[in-house]
Amino acid sequence: MSGLTTVFGRLHRGAVAPEISEEKVVEKTSQTEVDSRVKKVKEQVQAKGGFNVASDVLVPGTGCLALAAIVVLSVLTLGTAGIGLAVVAGLALIVLAVHIAYRAYQERQQSLPEKEVTSNAVMQPAAKQEQKKLTVQCALQTGERLEIRGNCTELNDWKKGKALPVVEGQENAYALPLSATLKDKEYKIVLVTAGGKDHWLKGANRRIGDGDIALTLQRSDFE
Repeated sequence: MSGLTTVFGRLHRGAVAPEISEEKVVEKTSQTEVDSRVKKVKEQVQAKGGFNVASDVLVPGTGCLALAAIVVLSVLTLGTAGIGLAVVAGLALIVLAVHIAYRAYQERQQSLPEKEVTSNAVMQPAAKQEQKKLTVQCALQTGERLEIRGNCTELNDWKKGKALPVVEGQENAYALPLSATLKDKEYKIVLVTAGGKDHWLKGANRRIGDGDIALTLQRSDFE
């Protein structure tokens, strides 16, 4: 028993001494330096954000080894009678080490701020751009058609193109979807006769805005 008392006494003095040493260091360190160290540690933890071998395994492992040493000493002191006690204590130490490591890991995860989505996250599909719609009401003669021409490739670069599609179920109605990329592009409606002659809409060039375009035209509105 005297051996156990000596061991516990040494362990007790060893456990207290570091605390006294740390208090002396803190007393000699300015508050600014302490805050700087704390901030640096927090940044390191946030940067890593995972399982830390030093704090999660080595620290509790060292404590368990110390307790294991006590068990070994008790076996040597008690002889064969202490083997069963040593086995039970060893299993308890293993469970304790795992529990301490797991709790330390949980606390670290809870203290970390939520991480922003990075490039490793699943990319979400880009939102589909809404289309505009061009609708024209105009009475045409047999063989005639309406076209839209403008200052970009999608609007045929002011050249001849395809006729505006007829709106089913509506008389003298023509409609064409326009992509959102056509905003601020200039255009004009052209009436093409059966013989292929172009009659441009009178007035200045029109400009595509944010919303749909709805025009009601007469033949007299064309040149």
